Amino acid sequence: MTDLADHIGTEQQHRDALTRWDPVKYKRVHMLSYADLGDSLAAQARADEAVAAWTRALNLMDGMTSDRTRKASFLTVVFAAHEWAGEPENREPQKHAQVCWIDIDAIPETFVATTATALHRYLAKGADVSLDGWG
Repeated sequence: MTDLADHIGTEQQHRDALTRWDPVKYKRVHMLSYADLGDSLAAQARADEAVAAWTRALNLMDGMTSDRTRKASFLTVVFAAHEWAGEPENREPQKHAQVCWIDIDAIPETFVATTATALHRYLAKGADVSLDGWG
């Protein structure tokens, strides 16, 4: 329904899913339903409700584990900026070699895998949420 831009129908489907599935037993289903519900609400210009839904999705992720070792588990959150003023800054030089503008046709092959996945999904207009590596 999202692909058809039926945001009201999509909203109802996600709200129905939230009442059908046990939130304790099906935590991941609830997390994804809240994340998608937020997208539907945002598309309807209901920003406060969208942020609340996304917040619930992120809260549900607490305690989910990856199939990687626990020491290596992490969550990558990537946001798309449609407008930018100023110059980007590397505020975590201990973690990142550089921050720079590049052409989308020149994305380096040596790239943080999770961020690369998010970027490529965004450019292909794919899924907004990826559970790559999460068990």
